[in-house]
Amino acid sequence: MPAKLPTTVAEIQDWSWSQLEPFVIELDARPLTHETLHAWMADWTRLHNLISEWFSRLSVAITVDTTDQEAERRYKKYVDEIYPRANEWDQKLKEKLLASRLEPEGFAVPLRNMRTEAAIFRQENLALEG
Repeated sequence: MPAKLPTTVAEIQDWSWSQLEPFVIELDARPLTHETLHAWMADWTRLHNLISEWFSRLSVAITVDTTDQEAERRYKKYVDEIYPRANEWDQKLKEKLLASRLEPEGFAVPLRNMRTEAAIFRQENLALEG
C-alpha cells in the first residue's frame, strides 16, 4: 500500500472511517493481475486483519469491564461508523477478486466461500449486524 498502513490496533483505535477509507480506496483502485495478485491479497489481508482485530479488542474490552464507558463509546463508534463501511468495502474487494477470475494456488476453498458470501451479501443487512 502506498500510504503506510498502521500495524497495530493501538495506532487506529480512535480513527474515524475517513482516516481508514483511503487505504481501501487505494486497494480497490489498484490493478489486479496475475503479477499483482500476491501483493494485492497480502495488503487486503493486512487491512482486513487489522479491522477485525480492532473489533475483537473492543468486544473484549466491553465484556471484561462492563462499567468502562470509554470502551463502550469506542465499541459503539466502531459498530456505527467503521463496521458497516468496512463490510461494504470488503464485499467490493471480494467482488473485484472474483471478477478477476484469478485463482491463487491453494485458494480453491476460500474462493468457493467468497463466491457464496458475495452471492448472499445484502447491503440492508449491515444495519442488523454488529
